[in-house]
Parts: sequence; C-alpha cells; structure tokens
Amino acid sequence: MDCQNNIVGLLKEETCCLVGLDYVESLSGLYLDDTTAGRIPLNVQFFENYENYNRIIPEAFGEAVNLTRARLDLNLVKKYRQNRSLIGYRDDWTNYFDAYAGYYFISLKPFQINGGLIRLNAVNIYTSGGKHTGNIVVVRNGEEVYNGLQSAFVPMNFDMTETIYVGYIGDAPRNFKHTGCCGKVGTYKGWCEIGSGKAMTTAEFTHTCNDYSNGIELDVMFDCNAFGPIFCDIDFKNSGFGYAFASLVQNIARKNLAYYVLTNDKIDSYLMTHKEEISNIINYLTSQIELTLNYLPQAYNDSDCYICNGIYKGQILV
Repeated sequence: MDCQNNIVGLLKEETCCLVGLDYVESLSGLYLDDTTAGRIPLNVQFFENYENYNRIIPEAFGEAVNLTRARLDLNLVKKYRQNRSLIGYRDDWTNYFDAYAGYYFISLKPFQINGGLIRLNAVNIYTSGGKHTGNIVVVRNGEEVYNGLQSAFVPMNFDMTETIYVGYIGDAPRNFKHTGCCGKVGTYKGWCEIGSGKAMTTAEFTHTCNDYSNGIELDVMFDCNAFGPIFCDIDFKNSGFGYAFASLVQNIARKNLAYYVLTNDKIDSYLMTHKEEISNIINYLTSQIELTLNYLPQAYNDSDCYICNGIYKGQILV
C-alpha cells in the first residue's frame, strides 16, 4: 500500500533526516518525535545507531491494519464475504462454436463495490481440439496485463473498477454457459456481470452480457478489503476514522520502540535513569491503543465491506 510509509512521519524536522531515509511529510501531521502525549524522548543520535529505523512505521502500520480489521470484524457485519467461484460449467456442453480467426473472450464487469477485490486464480479453456495450451490474454482498461502461455499464468489481483477480459486465439470453443442449468446458479452473482464475445484484436473487446463462456473456465476469488487501494484516499488529518487510525499507527510505533529500548542489550545512561518512565509510557500507550480500537468501528465508513450491526443508512436489518 503506497501510503503506509507516510501516514505517520518518523522525524518531524527535515534537517534531521537519516542516511538512507528520504524525508516525507506526514499525511496526518503526526510524527514519531512530535510533542503529543506518549512521546519517547529519544534524540536523532539514537536513530542513527538503530539500524532498523526504516521498519518502524511500516511495521506499526501492518500491526494497526491487523488489529483494526479484527476489531471491525468483531463489531460490524461483513456485507461481502470471501467467495470463491468457478465461472463456466465446462461439463454442461452440447457442441462447439463456429471456428473464428480472431479472439474468443469472456468478460467480467464488476459491480462498483468500494474495497471490492477480484483475484483471478486460474484460466482453463476447452476447445474442439482439447484443452487449450497456447497463449491467453488478460485485458483491463484497454491494457494487456498478461499475454503468454496458459501454463505460465499466475494469479492476478484487480480492484472492482474496470471490466476484465480473458481471451485466446485457437480452436473453436466448447459451447457451455456460465449461468448453468438443472438448478445450478452462478456463485459470482452479487459481485459482477459476465459476458462474452469475439474480436479480431484486444482493442475491440467489448462487454456484452450473455450466458455463454466461449469455452473459458475461470477460477475467481471475490472479496472485500477494507484496507484496499481506496484506503490511501482517506483524509488522515480531518476525517474521524483517518486521524484515529494515524494516531493508532503512531502509538503502536512508539510502544514497539519503547519495548525495544527496554529489552535491547545495550544499557545506556538514558535507560538506566528512565526505565520506570518508559514503563509508564508503555502502559499509557497500551491504554490509548485500546481506546482507539474501540472507537474505530464506530467511525468507519470508507468502503462497502461492512454494515452496522442492526442499522445501515437509516434502514433496519431484518
């Protein structure tokens, strides 16, 4: 996540930059060494001798995400649960489509779900000549994000903002549907709309909703990530959730640093004279972290992943 390193800054003064660390302005206005309560009074020389200073904020950010996600799961209701879907019922086929010199393709047009994620795990294509083993293409927003052998394909992640196309050139495909028959229901419903078509070039790929898969079977995972790409668009200075989350990152970073000072094997004069003070700061930071974690679920409204437990946008959940 691009914003993880500068939601909270390490050192406030640009003149105090460390070797190998580029100064960045904090998105929240909070810094590890600012004068807010819970500050660990360490000077720049400490950081110069602490080889892991580049890891302080990223590790605190990761811990804050995990703790916040767990608290959201506990206090809110997940509107979108992880769903693995096999798109295309390859065994329910009757014949083959007509031969074509260009691309056969399938398209996934995602619903606009803030925080929604699509993970394309695998692509299998069934044709009149057997299972396709040649090249496949994956196209998104007019760009070929994959063009190579089917066997070399590795899972790809996408947010739910643009239509995804998967296509190939080769033998005529099996004629089977993604909607299924005999009581089968596509498990992708609620996440995206499926279509298919033919085109001579990838630039001509157009989503047309229909029931057919063009012989293409997709293994897809749908999920909703409260800390996806949209998370970096939060106003960490002015929004209640954003500033509280930044404060959580700051307090966790300070707590971790304080534990390091207490447990490292280099006993210096500062530790000898301030050991009790550091212990008190750790207790204060721990209590502030818990208070913030209790607040965050009440303030969260930055994706579609959760709904309130009982009320959502003025409506009662039955």
